[in-house]
Formats: sequence, C-alpha cells, structure tokens
Amino acid sequence: MKKKSILIVLAVLLVFIATTPIKESFAYFTAHDEASGEASVDLTWSTELKEEIKDNEKHITIANTGNTPVIARVKVFAAEYAKITAGDGWIENADGWWYYSKILEVGQSTPTEVYVSIVGDPEYDFEIVVVHESSRVVYKDGSIVKPAKWNYVPNVTVA
Repeated sequence: MKKKSILIVLAVLLVFIATTPIKESFAYFTAHDEASGEASVDLTWSTELKEEIKDNEKHITIANTGNTPVIARVKVFAAEYAKITAGDGWIENADGWWYYSKILEVGQSTPTEVYVSIVGDPEYDFEIVVVHESSRVVYKDGSIVKPAKWNYVPNVTVA
C-alpha cells in the first residue's frame, strides 16, 4: 500500500511538471536589464543669515547659498528698546515672523533688509537675537506648499 501511494504521488508530480510552463517561470525570475548614464538631483538648500551693525542699527539680510530656490523668514528677539522695521518685500505676520515675499533664486540675497534700531536710552545691556528659517520651494497645483510648522506663507513671486 505504501509503494502504491508513493507511485501515485510521483505520477501526479510528473504530470504537474510536464504541464507547467517552467521555462516561462524561470524567465520571469532571471530576466534583467541594464542601463547606463547618470543624472544628478540635488534637492538640498541652505541659506545664510547676514547681520551688519551700522549707526546703532542692525541690518539683516538672507542669502540663498544652496542649489534650489527658497522662501525665507526672520524672527527677532529683543528688549522693548528695539524697534523692528523692514524694507520692501518683507511682510510682518501676526506670528511674529517677517516673511520675504519673493522667491530667492540660487545665489540671490534679499535686496532689502529687516532693520532693528534702538529707541530711547536703554537702562541695561541686552542682546538682539535673530533667527532665520528657509524652505525649498515646492509647488502643488500651481501654489507653493506651506512648509511644516509655518503658520503663513505670503503670495510669493520670483525676485
């Protein structure tokens, strides 16, 4: 009985092997193709904050030092003796950030500045701390995608 069962299993296996398109199955697993050439994509971005002191006033600009267009913003932390203003193209938002309203292309700097001037006669020494952020420009449906953690993005234009 045992020999008969083994023979039946072997017969079924043989029929299965004979009717299965093994060549095509092996072709699927062994097919390959080669390509040559290269294309580099660099999606990194970087910006540089430039601060200059002139006539008791801090002048702030941002330069795009990366490889892709960016949008940028600046936040100034200072005592009540500091007055913050900005040139054309800068927009102050309710979140306390100053947004530059133009896209900074590679190698460009903001042509206008954010100014921090000292008003009155301070009773103590204090620091003026400037923080800047930038994000590469990403479009979706023709509009710039708001970067994560940004509450606002102005209707930016190409500088």
